[in-house]
Amino acid sequence: MSIYGLRIYDSAGNLTVNYTDRLNRYHSHGSVTVGYNSYVDLTVSGMVNNDSWDVSISFSPVLWLSVEASYLKMTNKLRIYYDAPVNLGFAGSPSSLTISYIILRN
Repeated sequence: MSIYGLRIYDSAGNLTVNYTDRLNRYHSHGSVTVGYNSYVDLTVSGMVNNDSWDVSISFSPVLWLSVEASYLKMTNKLRIYYDAPVNLGFAGSPSSLTISYIILRN
């Protein structure tokens, strides 16, 4: 496996910063629709709850609401939650939320 990183030298040519790491690899991406106060489980072969897996989630803003989404890495699956939003009194809570995800592996 290749090692990648960052090396910084000063003006005299001395190595001042040496950071090497394995490059994250793209695993998969997609979108799921999650019901209010619920979750969706996605099968991710080989996934475990440690630092060898990285996940990023995003969703479109919902007007007048503070909506939260979260995830949990589990053995061979990823659980994506649509958490209870805080209703500010201007609109009802959406019954579902479409959440996009990207999965990377070290």
